[in-house]
Amino acid sequence: MVQLDHLLGPVHRAHDSHILHALVLSPHKWFSQNSDRSQISGCNVSYVRKYDFLRVGIGGAVGAGIRWLVLENTTTQIFPWPTLLINLLGCAALGVLIGKKLDKKTLLMLGTGLCGGLTTFSTLSFEVAVLFRNNEILIPLCYLVASIFFGISLFKATSKLCERNQ
Repeated sequence: MVQLDHLLGPVHRAHDSHILHALVLSPHKWFSQNSDRSQISGCNVSYVRKYDFLRVGIGGAVGAGIRWLVLENTTTQIFPWPTLLINLLGCAALGVLIGKKLDKKTLLMLGTGLCGGLTTFSTLSFEVAVLFRNNEILIPLCYLVASIFFGISLFKATSKLCERNQ
């Protein structure tokens, strides 16, 4: 079984409602190693390291840039193939990264950043809504099922394959 606990930073472990409040009202405390972080909106979280933040940001920018290039240079007729392929590629890539058991810094940049920026749930949601709005039923349902089923399947297959090869 793939263990994801080492990937989850302090932001994921704390209460979501407190996190947004803390990031908006006192972001300097998140990047300060010496601040009293127990006073950040009632959260007891460790500080977000500046370089980890940059790793995720750089990876995310590259991933989003790749997604933009692909979507900008492809045409979609009836079925949104480019988004489906991007999301499936991202799931497979994340499976490889997790399966290889890479260090946290690499996973932050390539997993959270690159794969997170490359894949897009919001575009999937938008495209499904547009297809439903156009009185389509079968196509958006197939798109959703294919995205979820094949995304999870690719993630599991690539992560297990990489775990076995180590």
